Amino acid sequence: MEKPRQSRSRKGTSETLKKYLNEISLLKRITPDDEKRLGNRIQKGDRRALRKMVEANLRFVVS
Repeated sequence: MEKPRQSRSRKGTSETLKKYLNEISLLKRITPDDEKRLGNRIQKGDRRALRKMVEANLRFVVS
């Protein structure tokens, strides 16, 4: 019996997901002290600190 072929769209999505997972695995992890410092900066409105906090925790969202 012949195996069903994966559609191009699905294959492309799979490759995109693999690339994304690889990219977020390369992001630097933050320490608990970093997290506290970033949290303080975020409370003061620092958008760069917010972005860093979010990026550092992406691996936990998709795992």
